Amino acid sequence: MSDVSELGMSALEKFCKTLSNWMDKIANYFQSRSSNGQTEGFNHGLRAILWRAYGMLNFRNFRLRVLDRVGNVKV
Repeated sequence: MSDVSELGMSALEKFCKTLSNWMDKIANYFQSRSSNGQTEGFNHGLRAILWRAYGMLNFRNFRLRVLDRVGNVKV
């Protein structure tokens, strides 16, 4: 990273700063191989339902859509 700073390119300097700020978290991923991708996917699915359900007046239908997305439909 010291060689990169000598180049004087602002984009590479920003990248090196970001890399040094997040280095421990990046290294932890490669040690444990875990991520929050599943949680982010779940959250995105719920947000998509909320976007489509804007103005929905029937809470029961909204609840069924959410449970259908999650996979635990019990009427």
